[in-house]
Amino acid sequence: MEYIDPELEELMRSNLKVSKENNKLLHKIWKDVRYRRFIKFFYWVIIIGLSLGSYYYAQPYIEKAIGIYTSINQKVQTTGNTLNMVNKEAKTGLDAGVQTLNNVKDVVGGLIEKITN
Repeated sequence: MEYIDPELEELMRSNLKVSKENNKLLHKIWKDVRYRRFIKFFYWVIIIGLSLGSYYYAQPYIEKAIGIYTSINQKVQTTGNTLNMVNKEAKTGLDAGVQTLNNVKDVVGGLIEKITN
């Protein structure tokens, strides 16, 4: 067997000790990384699951709200169309009334002219 310098042997032993400690720390770090990945995956599974479950649970209420909104929108449009029709009829009626008043004015004016002559 060869002779190894005691100082060199001590350095090798301390290097081996540090390497073993580093190896233990790396294994702990890797376990922590795997644990955190699992927790993060589980976290997202819960978030997505709750979101889908909430939508499934709330879907009838959402559809009912959409139906109510559509019904109200249709009624507002129907009311608007009716008001437009009334406005047109009123304008037509006013135009006819003005024409009638003009005719009456002409007739009365003609009568007054005949009476004064």
